[in-house]
Amino acid sequence: NMPGGEQPGDKKAIDQIYKDQESFGEKAEASNATIDQVNQARLLAEEIGESGFGPLNRSTLQAREFISGIGLGDWLKSEEEIAPQKALNQLSMSFTMGIVSQTKGAISDREMKLFIQASPTLGSTYKGYMKQLELLERLAARDSDFYSQYLDEYTRLIDGGIGPQKMQAQLEKFATNWK
Repeated sequence: NMPGGEQPGDKKAIDQIYKDQESFGEKAEASNATIDQVNQARLLAEEIGESGFGPLNRSTLQAREFISGIGLGDWLKSEEEIAPQKALNQLSMSFTMGIVSQTKGAISDREMKLFIQASPTLGSTYKGYMKQLELLERLAARDSDFYSQYLDEYTRLIDGGIGPQKMQAQLEKFATNWK
């Protein structure tokens, strides 16, 4: 119990702290999954190599897959590229859906196309793809780092005996100023 008993607004402050922690924790958990996907995408990209990227490779993937599927794979320059390119496309859709999930409400077809263009895909150049992965990784790591430091600050405030309303204000200030 706090000295002087519970103050008006303490329950609201505590509820807000828990709500914020839940939100930040979910973002940190999602960021760990994103980092795993980025690592997998990087391995696939390295397996495919520079020559396996670009608009031509993206636009012909389905046709090449069909040709391989009907047993004429020996007509293709590199049939072995199809499987990792297909897997890379799947990860790219996951990255795109991650961006979409951060929006509020339904999105139009035009907005979806913009999100796809902003995501790392087989249609990117190899260097562009790797740069996009690097950015995704940095952003994801940032969410995880923030949550870890937020919890450190929360623990410090608890250890200092700070009351709920002051603690909420301090944590919001921490979240606003964190870089």
